[in-house]
Amino acid sequence: MWTDKDILLIISHNNHFLSEAQNELSQHFEVQRANTEQVAFFLLREAPIKLAIVDCDTPLGNISQTLRKSFGYNLGIMGCGQSAGSTMTAAFKTGCDYYTQRSEPPQRMILSLYALKKRISRTEQIEQRKSPDRKETRSKLKIGPVEIFPNDYLVQYLGENVRATPTQFKLLLAFFGKRDELLTRQWLQENIWENAEISQRSIDAHISKLKKLLPSLQESLINIYGKGYMLNASVLESYTEAQDAA
Repeated sequence: MWTDKDILLIISHNNHFLSEAQNELSQHFEVQRANTEQVAFFLLREAPIKLAIVDCDTPLGNISQTLRKSFGYNLGIMGCGQSAGSTMTAAFKTGCDYYTQRSEPPQRMILSLYALKKRISRTEQIEQRKSPDRKETRSKLKIGPVEIFPNDYLVQYLGENVRATPTQFKLLLAFFGKRDELLTRQWLQENIWENAEISQRSIDAHISKLKKLLPSLQESLINIYGKGYMLNASVLESYTEAQDAA
């Protein structure tokens, strides 16, 4: 699944934003991308993401203000744009911790991100000292024999850990979060593959592999012909270990 690197979320309408720095960033972080506000919040809610870079040269740059209200200072936000001046001022006003120009060397950006990481760590330590008796909870989503632990990027089937790819994990989160709802192939392309070019056949192939990984989905993850897929929660709830053996 995920590597041991911290996850860095790059938020931009432009899929090529910071592509020139991608290689160097990937040496230090597990880089994920979101090209819509919906995808950004989906990933931030479900993944242990503490660092984000926002493209301030597009309307999506205004997401910084919403991110700060939703996630507080446990999320480090770096604004990035073509120029300083008014763009930098707007970035700080909307809640960014730092601002960097795209023309700056990637190494400087990386050092700023590490500084943000240290600040977040200190914030978390202060919060823990304020709440010494707080009990940590391990959030999970469970339907029948399938359990998902979003914060740990862990999937269990009949009590045993299974190896799910990042795409399979995102698919499971989507189907569990929208159980008994039709998810069209277009919705899956936009929200799972972030509008990347992928054929319907490839989407079907990913679903097929997911069903092989978790046999209980063979009957409960239904193909609505010509439209998409729906997870029938009641069928999955009634699934038993004996059905696997059969």
